[in-house]
Parts: sequence; C-alpha cells; structure tokens
Amino acid sequence: MEQANGIGEVLLRADDPEELSGWYAERLGLDTAVEGLSGEPEPGHGGRAVFTAAVTGPRGWALTIGVPDLDATVGALREAGVAVDADPDGRFAHLHDPEGNPVRLCRAGTGRARPEAPGPDTGGYLRPLDNDPADPAEPAGTARRHRWLPLVPIALAAVVAVVVTTILDSGDQPEATEQSPPATTTQAALPVAPTSSAAPGAVRVERHEPEMLGVTAGWELFAYTGLELVRIEFAEGRITRTELRAAEMSGPAQLVAGPRGVLVQPEGDTTTWYVPDGKPPRTVPAAGTSGGPALPGPEPGTLWVPVHTNGQAHLELTRLSGEPVGTSVPIPEGFWPSASDGAGTVFGQHTGGTYRAGTDGLHRVTTGAVVAAGPTHLLLVECDDRARCSRVVVDRDSGARRTLPGTTDASFGLSGVVSPDGAFAALPSSASNLTYQLIDLRSGAEHTVVELTELHSGQHPVFSPDSRWLFVPDSTGGLVAYDTREQHMRYLPVEISSVDQVAVRAGS
Repeated sequence: MEQANGIGEVLLRADDPEELSGWYAERLGLDTAVEGLSGEPEPGHGGRAVFTAAVTGPRGWALTIGVPDLDATVGALREAGVAVDADPDGRFAHLHDPEGNPVRLCRAGTGRARPEAPGPDTGGYLRPLDNDPADPAEPAGTARRHRWLPLVPIALAAVVAVVVTTILDSGDQPEATEQSPPATTTQAALPVAPTSSAAPGAVRVERHEPEMLGVTAGWELFAYTGLELVRIEFAEGRITRTELRAAEMSGPAQLVAGPRGVLVQPEGDTTTWYVPDGKPPRTVPAAGTSGGPALPGPEPGTLWVPVHTNGQAHLELTRLSGEPVGTSVPIPEGFWPSASDGAGTVFGQHTGGTYRAGTDGLHRVTTGAVVAAGPTHLLLVECDDRARCSRVVVDRDSGARRTLPGTTDASFGLSGVVSPDGAFAALPSSASNLTYQLIDLRSGAEHTVVELTELHSGQHPVFSPDSRWLFVPDSTGGLVAYDTREQHMRYLPVEISSVDQVAVRAGS
C-alpha cells in the first residue's frame, strides 16, 4: 500500500502500544516507533516529522490521516476486514483502530486544522513545530520558521508520519494549570486538554477545514459544557470557545440563540450569561421572576419567560437583554412551560392535557401528551377511556391527524423534537431508558441513534435547519452527530468532552 502522506489532529489512547503501532504500519502504511524517541519534532529526521501521542482516557481522540488515493485505501481496508464508513461526498472516510480510537481518512491536501492566533500566550497548550524543509508549499527562506500548533488536537502536516504511542498512568498526567510552563523547543508540554488554563471570559478560536460534515450552508451549532460555550461554524470551519467557568454553574442550561449572540441560563442558577459572537461574555439579569426556563420566542433574539406579579402568573416575551417586547400571556397557576416547539411557542402540562402558549394566547393541543414537537409537525400520545394509547402525527398547518404504527413506550414528558421537514422525531425510547431513537414519522420505523451515559430532563437534541443532522447532548460522552440520511453517527473534528445543552442558529 502507498504510504499515507499527511496527518493531523492527533492524540491517541493505547493499552498496547506495540500492537497498535503494528496495526497502523500494516493497515495504513505508516512508519512506527514505540520507544527511544524524545517526542520533539525532528524535521531533519529523514524527511519525517516525529511526535508523541499521550493517553486521553477511554474515548481517545480522532486521528486524521491524509492518503494519496482515498478510494484505494478504503478498498484495501475493507478487503482486510476493517469496517470503513465513507462520506457520500468522497472526501473522508471513518473507521476505528483495534483499541477503539476513531480514525478519519481524507484525500491528501484536503485541509488542515490551524489555530487562529499565533504565539505561546493564547491561553492554550502550544508547541513549536519546524516546517518540513522538503515541503514544496512553503516559500523559500521559511523552512526553519516555527509555527504554533495547538496540542489538543495536535495538527501536523508531514510527508510521512511516524506514530509514537505512549502510555501514561492517569496519575501521571499533568494538571492544566496557569502555573504550567509554556512549551518551548527544549521543553515540550505534554498533550493534555486545556480545561482550566484559560481565564474566565477568554475567547479562543480554532481553524479547521471548511465544510465540516459536508455542510455548506451558514447555520451554526452552539454547545454548552458547563465550563464553556462552543460555537461551531461548519461551513467556515471555525470553532469559537468562550470560557464561562463559574463554581455555581453546572448541569443543563437553557440556550437561546439570537442574531448576534447567545443567552445561557443554567437551570436553578441566578447567573445568566449573554455571549456576543466572538466577544467575552457578560452577565445579565436572570430571565423572569419565577425561576423558570427561558425559551425561544417567535422572532430571533426574543424569548418567553415566566413571570409572577400581583398574584397573576403569565408568560412575558422579552429580548435577550431582558427588555420587555410588550406581549404577555396569562397562564393558570400550575401551568409550567416545559419546552419550545421550534416555531416560537411553548408547551406545558395542565389539567386536561397539554397546552400551547404563544402570542395568540393559551390553547389546548391534546388531552394526551406531546412527546415531540417541531415547527411543522407534532408527535402525540393519546389514550381512550380504557387507556388504550396510540401515537398520532399532527400537521400543524392543516391540522390533519394520522395514527402512527408502533409502541407508545416513550416517556409522556415533552423530551423529543421533530425535524423541521416533519420527517423524523428524536426522543428517548422510554422514561428509564437512555437510548435515543429516531422515529420515521411516515412509516413508524425506529432507528437507534445512541445510548447515552446520562440524561437530564432539561436536555434536548436539535436538528439542523435542513433536517440532515441530529445533534444529541451527552453530559459525560460529549456531542453526538447523527446523519439522518445515512442513519449512522459521524465524528466532529472537534473535541467536546461533555455537553449539557445544544442550540442551532439558522444562517442569515
């Protein structure tokens, strides 16, 4: 097999370094070494770049390898019995090595990750890497010029890569503290996640290859981790991380995306943040007076908040700044808005069923339960007077109703979402089961998306505006991206260790 000729985004986990190195040598044609290397880049080492990868825990990190002929490499791997998932656009392929590390193959020269800001004082862990003197893409006279590349993930471009897998006991991994010395050419920083080195409010930008997941439209995804807000611009290949670390912030949060920023309101917390695009966050008054959720309103940059004044409860429409818009909807005592429907109204339970609250007041939707909602369709569970229940799909424009085949085991709480095109609903398979299901609203067929390690009642998945992608937050497992067209998970080229909530902002 022709050797792979480019490598990027590297941080490997290995229980058996020799065996794993042998797999990369045999299956992908990489030169490998297990010991006797300093871990420092050696651009003059036979035209090869040498690096060290360290333990990251059981999930590992994605390894991206450039290959001269992607189709041939995929064919050879499949012939050897390796399961490979090729993207429809033919630019990337995904697989797992024998120890479960996700590996992505790309056509050589497709792109590389790079940091936005140079220099060792950008808040992350950085290591200088000499340019490969044999790289024809570099102008003359710059062969020895240092580039600053982030250690997590390490981004390397080389003619041939030598994979060095290193085992570290978990107790030997250094803490990412502000006292840690910066990396230099004589003292390399170990590749650990910079989870606590940035000051609160710091904004860090990472550059990746454009059109991540093949997305060309301008919509964006926001992910809240409890420590930071991560903004993912797929088409641009740009990741922006805004530090939100505070001792009292933990657990799920409400995210409301506006045209130029995002409101972050952790549940049960008095601290509410407004994060302007590309700028440090600022605290704003907590939405509402009843400690309830802040849910998206009918116009971008507006939200519904529960307010209780003079003995009367109502929902008030405000701007993200907290300024009232002028619309208020009276609600009965005991009505609690539980979720947004993607169309600017909210749902809540009360005596007699499930109700919708919006600018036109309060209206009962069903005597049963809304288990998934979207801008065009609803998925209900309704029962007769003998508790025989069925699933019902409702077209919100026409009011047309039809029974959907299948079981009604799903939790009766509004914990699911319906795709914008009305084709799918995503929701937990039951109240006690952490398996997320994708339900085809035309046939009733169910597909398992992911088995979560933890699920909070306030967490909800989101669909992309084109309904192609489903993003599921996992408090311990990270961010799950599911391709509804191909019906399998895909890996994002960005590490997010845990996600408490997600939100999507449509492109302008």
